[in-house]
Amino acid sequence: MYRDEGFRFYNDLIEIVPTYEQTEITLMSADHFQRMIDYMIWADRRVWACIAALSDDDIARPVAYSLGSLHEQVVHQMEVQWMWLERIKGISTATLPTVLDYPTRESLVERWTRTQEAWHNYVLALEDDDLRTTITYQRMRDNTMLELRLTDILAHVINHATDHRSQMLALIASYGGETFEQDYIFYVQSLPKEATS
Repeated sequence: MYRDEGFRFYNDLIEIVPTYEQTEITLMSADHFQRMIDYMIWADRRVWACIAALSDDDIARPVAYSLGSLHEQVVHQMEVQWMWLERIKGISTATLPTVLDYPTRESLVERWTRTQEAWHNYVLALEDDDLRTTITYQRMRDNTMLELRLTDILAHVINHATDHRSQMLALIASYGGETFEQDYIFYVQSLPKEATS
């Protein structure tokens, strides 16, 4: 088997081992993160449309995987997005709300819309120099103070959203609901032509 310093082999699977220093990462542009957060909002709104077409029983149905029901998934998705935006602003959240705080569809829509609008406004004001910022925040589970680069937080928020949308889409499909292809390329293809040139 071919071996290289950049790879490790476990059970015939290849693990890519980063060979670069953290300080060598090229700074991304504010435009890049504006586009990616817009993609996140586009996809989140589409997954909510799929959820909204289901019955209340399906939305609340307990699931013995990950966070549980679709209701719990939605609350986690929007509250984690809000939590990270607060951390970026220097505000540490002590706890996350639960489904009990958002018992109706209307309360979910109101909160998620407000969260999405807050992210939209934040990235619109983002400038390239802001991406050099390091954010200090308090981890919720043990109150440890941590530091992360803003670029890593933004990348995490976007990736985390994709992860949980995938879980939600799988549940929706298992209940016989309509789903959609959430790949980034489909978002790009949905944009006006001038936005992609």
